[in-house]
Amino acid sequence: MDKELYQSTVGSLLYLSEWTTPDIAFAVSSVAKFTSCSRNVHCIAVKRIMHYIKSTLYHGVSYTRIACDLVGYSNASWTRDLDDRRSVSGYIFMIK
Repeated sequence: MDKELYQSTVGSLLYLSEWTTPDIAFAVSSVAKFTSCSRNVHCIAVKRIMHYIKSTLYHGVSYTRIACDLVGYSNASWTRDLDDRRSVSGYIFMIK
């Protein structure tokens, strides 16, 4: 995959992760770090993300009006990323 195609694909995936499929956000942000110097392993990761999107096109979430509790958790790690030592955070919200 050439550099321009890689950057364009990652840009499209960033758009998708922001607006339509937030479940891929972590994976896309991980490959987006390497847009200026991508290797074959990064191209394989992008292809896997694309395959995941294709295989989950018809999956969705439906909501109904019921009494429920919303529970949220968050976590942050400040030095786990050995490439650049930036923080990595995550969150999850569950409806019980």
